[in-house]
Amino acid sequence: MNRRSFLKWLAGGLTALWGVGVLYPVYRYLKRPEVAEKIETDIVVASANELSPGQSKRFKFGKKPGLLIRDQDGNYHAYDSTCTHLACIVQHRPDQGDIFCGCHNGRYDLKGNNVGGPPPRPLTKLSVSVNAAGEIVVSRPEGVAS
Repeated sequence: MNRRSFLKWLAGGLTALWGVGVLYPVYRYLKRPEVAEKIETDIVVASANELSPGQSKRFKFGKKPGLLIRDQDGNYHAYDSTCTHLACIVQHRPDQGDIFCGCHNGRYDLKGNNVGGPPPRPLTKLSVSVNAAGEIVVSRPEGVAS
């Protein structure tokens, strides 16, 4: 390969890269947006007698994970179980009486308030109710984005 053919090849390659750099944003602009997932407002998570006081259960709320906790007084609390620091999944520690994020030692109390570590704000609370059939129903409060 001589110098002239190498320079032609190099110029062609750089022109192709420049073309991709210009056309890709145009493609992204013209591409039809993805259809958003149907957001469920109410889901049945468990039966009322499934959890003993101090126990918890993980569940899916659309694409996000959720955490249902029954405290020692028998009250139910549900949260989006994504840590507010770096979106790791939190877990309930009944022996410690808290909600823990193992990524960076973030801690929340059982009411979802951040009490230790780097999380900047509380967990997103979900509404919990028990219906007439004895099922625990979790719903997203009004005004809370998914």
